[in-house]
Amino acid sequence: MKRILLTIIMATVVLAGCGTEGDTQSQNNTDVRAASEAGSNTYVFDMTVGDFTEAFNAVAKKYKLDYLHISELKEDSNMFQYKFNDNLSMTGTIDSTHKIHEVMLIGSGGFQEKTGGNLMIAIVALVMTTNSDYSYDDAEDVIRDTGLLDNNADLQDFEGATVRNRVKYRIKIKNNDMTTFGIIGAK
Repeated sequence: MKRILLTIIMATVVLAGCGTEGDTQSQNNTDVRAASEAGSNTYVFDMTVGDFTEAFNAVAKKYKLDYLHISELKEDSNMFQYKFNDNLSMTGTIDSTHKIHEVMLIGSGGFQEKTGGNLMIAIVALVMTTNSDYSYDDAEDVIRDTGLLDNNADLQDFEGATVRNRVKYRIKIKNNDMTTFGIIGAK
């Protein structure tokens, strides 16, 4: 199982090399911060749902990940949702001004080769979206810091987290079938 996960990581390294360093995101798309300047430490993103969609799509485009393109996030009161495919979806919470509070990727199928690869790449893309100045290596370090890549990590049932720049990244795998990766502001 670890060998499959490492193969997935290596595949994402190859994909990361497919992007061009010259690609830039507009200033509106890259205005992602670890916390709101207003002093609230619960906001990961200082962006609206529309800004988030543009930023996430810019990362997907840069690395030629067409299957991760978000056409439109569906908003319903204080939540948004998007379904990439039958095995991968995204959900999040928003406030009354439509600023994002939390985002979670939900993957089914565990870390088998195809579903696991898509999930791992989506996790890397989401980390890079929340941190516009992060490189692929920085995003991989976040995943490594959760303990997911440790030799003794049980990929059947795993739970790990890390905090960076007042942002908490948490991954949970249950019965090697359901995986969640969440990002929220840390206090």
